Amino acid sequence: MIYTVTFNPALDYVVRMDSKLLPGMTNRSASEEYYFGGKGINVSMVLAQLGLKSTALGFVAGFTGKAIDEGVKAAGIDTDFIELKEGLSRINVKLKAGEETEINAQGPKIDEESQKKLFDKLSKLKEGDVLILAGSIPNSLPDDVYEKILSHLSGKGIEFVVDATKDLLTNVLKYHPFLIKPNNFELGEIVGKELTTDDEIYDGARKLQEMGARNVIVSRGVNGGVMVTEDGSTFNSLPPRGDVVNSTGAGDSVVAGFLYKYMKTGDMKQAFYMGMRCGSATACAAGIASTDSILHNYKALVLDLDGTLLNTIDDLAVAVNYSLERYNQPTHSVGEIRDMVGNGIRNLMARAVPGGEDCPTFEDQFGVFLNYYLEHLYVYSTVYPGMMDVLKKCKEMNIPVGIVSNKEEGAVGD
Repeated sequence: MIYTVTFNPALDYVVRMDSKLLPGMTNRSASEEYYFGGKGINVSMVLAQLGLKSTALGFVAGFTGKAIDEGVKAAGIDTDFIELKEGLSRINVKLKAGEETEINAQGPKIDEESQKKLFDKLSKLKEGDVLILAGSIPNSLPDDVYEKILSHLSGKGIEFVVDATKDLLTNVLKYHPFLIKPNNFELGEIVGKELTTDDEIYDGARKLQEMGARNVIVSRGVNGGVMVTEDGSTFNSLPPRGDVVNSTGAGDSVVAGFLYKYMKTGDMKQAFYMGMRCGSATACAAGIASTDSILHNYKALVLDLDGTLLNTIDDLAVAVNYSLERYNQPTHSVGEIRDMVGNGIRNLMARAVPGGEDCPTFEDQFGVFLNYYLEHLYVYSTVYPGMMDVLKKCKEMNIPVGIVSNKEEGAVGD
């Protein structure tokens, strides 16, 4: 079971205006919406859209707290909130008037008895459960509450996901959370420098791994995100294109999308890209992304020819080795040639030929390779399993499909 904790849930009241906000004047709205928010609740909302159950924990108070509890339940999420005796759950006002202006309320005071009740609920989590701690904490909670929770549950086989900033995040890394998700600015604050390149972000993520994190996703807003996994793999993605409408909840959607796919497949790469997809879907929606916007709202699909649509490595290997044999040079295994692929076939041959492009016969060998390959393009090449189903589904849904390749024009075919 997945559990999310939202210490300070909110009713987000969104007010949209056709003109800029005029301070000191009466302003008229063009439309209003409200959403039940808080970072943990946002994660649960997206999981519910994807069909994955979770239980939302946290604190609620007063009539707004009751509305939040009922609204979250109506979204298909189990709730186990602790009802505070005093105060009101907060209402956050978000003004969309040319630029975004937010007024976030403080929320109710969380007394020690209620804090103990939360720890009692958390004590019931068992091995294999996932606990998500996300966002800042209200002033009435101790600064080390995240650390206390992970210490309380450490050793029980529970997977921790933490989306927080500064000390809230760094102080829990010693408990080896399964996943953390800072954004690039938050990561820069932690490592003490501005991070502008992918390599700098990868290095920053690895520093957090050295401190104890297992898997790190770094979100970059409109620039997508990167990931460094426990086994050292790195992934990088720009977000799907779309018109950004609302940034609230996009990072939480990344966490939810990742968890959904990882729990379904166990594949880190697929999970990372699903997280990016969910984050983009929320950013392009008025509120939290819907099932349709996540799973079905495509403008087009673009596929790389080699390595995505077609498995062409065997034909490439035969052509490379044919050229090498013609010049009495050592050949390579298919696995070795697979490791040489990247940035075009000329670079492939430069890696395969002893001495690379400095070899006196390189140009002749490249010509032999290219002629042979063009004459034997698809002897051993095959379509990857499942890709024909993807193409058929796109056709049924009237989604345009494009295929790209950095091969010579003649090697792509009609």
